[in-house]
Amino acid sequence: MAKKKTRNERINEKLNAGISHIDAEIQVTKEDADAKIAELKRRQETENSRIREIMIAVLSEDHPDLYAQVDAKARRRFEDAAEKRRTRAKGAATPAPQHDVEPEESEEYCDPGQYGGSGQYPQQ
Repeated sequence: MAKKKTRNERINEKLNAGISHIDAEIQVTKEDADAKIAELKRRQETENSRIREIMIAVLSEDHPDLYAQVDAKARRRFEDAAEKRRTRAKGAATPAPQHDVEPEESEEYCDPGQYGGSGQYPQQ
């Protein structure tokens, strides 16, 4: 596994790439801050997941009838969402109908400048 680079090593790499020292420090500081925020968000999501698990356990123990209703409703929503995704996927997989004649080639369509109008159909 590669050794993690120090802050000064990362700054020096950026200096070698041709940017100023202050710009290199700014970039490294932003990278560090982004990494810290990402780690905090992961920790928060893990904590929220554990809390949800505990909450579900408490609900199922203290209110089994309510738990059953909520479980059934959640499963219906899950299945509805899955069905919508399947329907969309089937629709996307089906090619759009192809027309043999483009509108410009059609006898009914006319150029806006033709016949002195703005896209009028010719008189028949």
